[in-house]
Amino acid sequence: MVVTALGNGKVELRSLAFRPSGLRQIAGTTLFTLISPGTELAIGAMPRPRPISLGYAAVFQVDDTGPEVEGCSPGDIAFTMGPHASRQIVTFTDAIRCDPLLDPASATFARLMNISLSALSASRPAVGAMVGVFGLGVIGQLAARICTAAGFRTSATDRASERRALCPGGIAAADELP
Repeated sequence: MVVTALGNGKVELRSLAFRPSGLRQIAGTTLFTLISPGTELAIGAMPRPRPISLGYAAVFQVDDTGPEVEGCSPGDIAFTMGPHASRQIVTFTDAIRCDPLLDPASATFARLMNISLSALSASRPAVGAMVGVFGLGVIGQLAARICTAAGFRTSATDRASERRALCPGGIAAADELP
């Protein structure tokens, strides 16, 4: 089954046709997907051809591999930017094998961390520079923590004091940035 948007505010579960893996594909049962209400609502409301599958972060247990697959075997846990579906079928280069010590539910956040990292990639600040984060929802919290871990002096702000309070030590959380 796959969660499919039919129109603004309208979704349904549709059957997902399983096909055997291609030469370079892996397939498996979905363990977790990540739901981002803002993204799901925005995608569902966009004027685009329907139906469209929703979702963009999934962790699955590999149970089938094509003969040309490298570095992934049945039983492995993998992350992919796949939909909210009961199964994932992807080219093996579109999946990342998860470390066995990593909680599979936490691995879905790799997609949101990637969003946070894109700002650093685009701006290329020098290590030790001051970085400001505006908004401390999930992506803002991840951005602030990633910047701090990467060696940046990090200041963050959000209108909600509850969100500012979630920032760990090392992040200067204030009502407004200096």
